[in-house]
Amino acid sequence: MTSPTRAPRNSLSRERVVQAALELADAEGLDALTIRAVASRLGATPMSLYRHVSNKDDLLDALVERMYGEFETPDPQQPDWRTELRRRANSVREGLVRHPWSVALIETRTGPDRPVTFAHAEAVLATLISAGCSPRLASRAFVVLDSYVYGFAIQQITMPTTEPGDVEADQVAVMQQYPSMLAAMDAVLADPEYDFIAEFDAGLDLVLDGIDRWRQLPSASVD
Repeated sequence: MTSPTRAPRNSLSRERVVQAALELADAEGLDALTIRAVASRLGATPMSLYRHVSNKDDLLDALVERMYGEFETPDPQQPDWRTELRRRANSVREGLVRHPWSVALIETRTGPDRPVTFAHAEAVLATLISAGCSPRLASRAFVVLDSYVYGFAIQQITMPTTEPGDVEADQVAVMQQYPSMLAAMDAVLADPEYDFIAEFDAGLDLVLDGIDRWRQLPSASVD
């Protein structure tokens, strides 16, 4: 096997190291992500990376910051809070699916120096508060919203297929014993406009409708 070409002296940067780590995680998964593996991808020595990331935890924190930098951020100044949160929710789902390893990482980092992550969370909460939610209700709505987004993304990542017509014949045969499952599948197959991602949008409507009802209740009912 040909050895990687050594990176020219002083050509590395924190941005290049994080980009290489992102590409490695996308290609081989989070378990493959080591300082040595990232260095090899860059054609550098492991020790040279420590000028830009202090350790693997620092690299993981930087990856999460990079992920949040890809997500669209809602604008609390915009009057249509639903549109802002919908745009942000779709962006997060797309980012998680684009980088499947991130689902297991993104909520685990606890380092204090995460300006992109914190700015994103601040914008979501500010959007909810601007819409009329109390701070306590905004916190609750944020959790519910992301639980839905992350849950759907996990389904999209892990399901063997999102096309109902791709179900194996032996599975269909087994479904004969489960009439409700069979009826649901037949209904989906009969829908010419079925689109798995449209199911996300329909569910997101329910979540946003619930937040809308919450924000209109007396504060004592939700705090």
